[in-house]
Amino acid sequence: MKKTLFLLSHYGVRALNITLWFAIALAGVIFLIHMIVVVSHPYSLDYGEGPLLDQSVRIHEGEAIYSPDLDTPPYTITNYPPLYIAILSLFNSGDSASLLPGRLLSVLSTLGTGYLIYRIILLAHEDKIAALVGGALFLTFPYIIQWGAFMRIDNLALFISVAALYVILRWPDKKRSLWITAVLLTAAAYTRQSYLLAAPLASFGWLLFHNWKRAFTLAAITTVMVAALFGVFMIFTDGGFFVHIIQSNVNAFDWQTVTNYINQFNNSYMILTVIAGVFLLAGWKVVPQWRLVGPYLIGALLSAVTVGKIGSNVNYLLELVAAMSMALGLTFSWLGSKNKTVLPWLNNETVHNFATILFILLFLFQIRTTLSIDLTQKARDVTNRTLDTFELEGFNKLIERQDGIVLVDGYMAMLPQNQQSIYIQPFEMTQMSLAGVWDQTPFLEEISAQKFDQIIIHQANNVYLQRWTPEMIDTIMDHYAAVDEKADSVIFEPISEGSTPADEQLFCDAPSGWVTPTNGEFGAYWNTRQLFIYGANEFGTNPVYAVADGLLYRFESWEGAVAIQHDDPLNPNKKIWSFYGDMIHPWNREEFILEEFVKGAEAIPVSQGDLLGYQGAHPAASDAPNRTHLHFALVPSSSDGSFMEEWVVLDENAFAYFPNPGAFDRKMLLPIGDYLNIVPDSSGGAWIWKPYRCADEN
Repeated sequence: MKKTLFLLSHYGVRALNITLWFAIALAGVIFLIHMIVVVSHPYSLDYGEGPLLDQSVRIHEGEAIYSPDLDTPPYTITNYPPLYIAILSLFNSGDSASLLPGRLLSVLSTLGTGYLIYRIILLAHEDKIAALVGGALFLTFPYIIQWGAFMRIDNLALFISVAALYVILRWPDKKRSLWITAVLLTAAAYTRQSYLLAAPLASFGWLLFHNWKRAFTLAAITTVMVAALFGVFMIFTDGGFFVHIIQSNVNAFDWQTVTNYINQFNNSYMILTVIAGVFLLAGWKVVPQWRLVGPYLIGALLSAVTVGKIGSNVNYLLELVAAMSMALGLTFSWLGSKNKTVLPWLNNETVHNFATILFILLFLFQIRTTLSIDLTQKARDVTNRTLDTFELEGFNKLIERQDGIVLVDGYMAMLPQNQQSIYIQPFEMTQMSLAGVWDQTPFLEEISAQKFDQIIIHQANNVYLQRWTPEMIDTIMDHYAAVDEKADSVIFEPISEGSTPADEQLFCDAPSGWVTPTNGEFGAYWNTRQLFIYGANEFGTNPVYAVADGLLYRFESWEGAVAIQHDDPLNPNKKIWSFYGDMIHPWNREEFILEEFVKGAEAIPVSQGDLLGYQGAHPAASDAPNRTHLHFALVPSSSDGSFMEEWVVLDENAFAYFPNPGAFDRKMLLPIGDYLNIVPDSSGGAWIWKPYRCADEN
């Protein structure tokens, strides 16, 4: 029996080792393919890439990037120390700016970090498979896949800080290792200031167990280097360095974001979380390298909490991923070691083999989950953005043709790519305005004076609400009108004489006598006679009105929708129905219909212009732009004037919304332009954006 168990465990380990090698190879291929796709894309994939590219150009041209005066344009913030930006300035200039060098540097940094994790784990017991497990997990972790090739500072900062850990772990007693480690820790801090926590704590903790004098010497050298450089930058920038990297980091904090990421780890990454937790609590007994990786894990956890700052992303979690990958690899390495003094029963070869099998199975299950997220979410997100290349090329040419000042939020990198400077970083300045440390009044006056040839606002998922203050949005809508849309970004130009400001409800003098149902500051999408009208501001704030007198119905099976029966003004003796949908919050499912219009309501008299509710977005709308809007349509009646029964969504399909594409021919819907005198539909089944304005307006 013992021999049988031994053979089963022995061959089981061999079989799983082969599977493990295959999983690691697959992980490497997926990582490389994803990185190539990102690096080769010529346009922004992240908001922060644009400011960094602009700053690198400004350094190359000898301009200041840490101006102490934030009250005069350009309204730009350099949130980070200059090391990464200075490196990029070697490859970018006012005549030629590209995202490619920065992205290549990020990929090399990410690969370098994975290799250093491999080397750190290898130092424990010379277990290559355990080291590869840690490195592979790091490279394929969804946050690394998502961020590893962006032109952002975090990847370089992480690489430099992990290099410091490797140096002090590899040569803890050599004198020069103190200086090298101090230089690396300082370099990491002057790439991203938050890297002053986890890696310095880990280096200090490791040395403290070896030679406390060397630990405090390292701390002193690093502190002096960091402080001296800070003083130099303060002198040469007239205090602007402090203003930009400390004073201007005033983003509000949202604990819900932290909770959401905790839930992600507890759900999708539970195995890794448990192993890292066990390592943190018990690893000090069995793994000498715990003295380095344990404090690093603690510091990374503390840094990770800052992901709750508004506008933060997974870059705040990269250190945590590196620490957890090290913890998992070191745990596996210890499991494969001989003559364990703690848990000696694991020295029995059969027991050891079964424990190894269990660990490999857990790792394979975890890496399966991470690869699944990489392929179904992260890769899809990047693919969706890169598929917009044709539209982005048009976007780029649009900016290229402009002689005046253009304001852009989502694709700011296109400005330095076209020899233009960024005039304002809207997100950063908005956060400063909300915190009361920047007066936006002069900028609002510039908008009112129509100083800018174009203002281009990225509208997807209402992200613009974090990037522009309400006052900025209101002022833009008062003096500009939407004229075009590309890559989920709406292009506004100054209103001309006779044009309608974006924030005014349209009264188009329609032959029907009807009025438009809501404002459409961001224009409208058509899809085969269905109209999706996009208003500014958050869900539940843009009012929706009855287009004409009639009788309101709210069918039981509809979520966030009502319909009104009218006498058809263009076809006497006939009835027509106006439909108002997507008046619901897409996530918490709060409905934005007035309380008096209860579910099941029938034939409630309403007058033209009566308030019905507010714009929302449909929870199930995966094929339509998911941002604040009203779904509007005109529906022919049945022969008796009632709403067509086959077009009413059934109870068992309550998550769907009218019109249900599978239930009817959408071409039977009535032409909205004829009734409202607005720019008409020409979509023919595709999603087509048009400015929301009267048909006869110039």
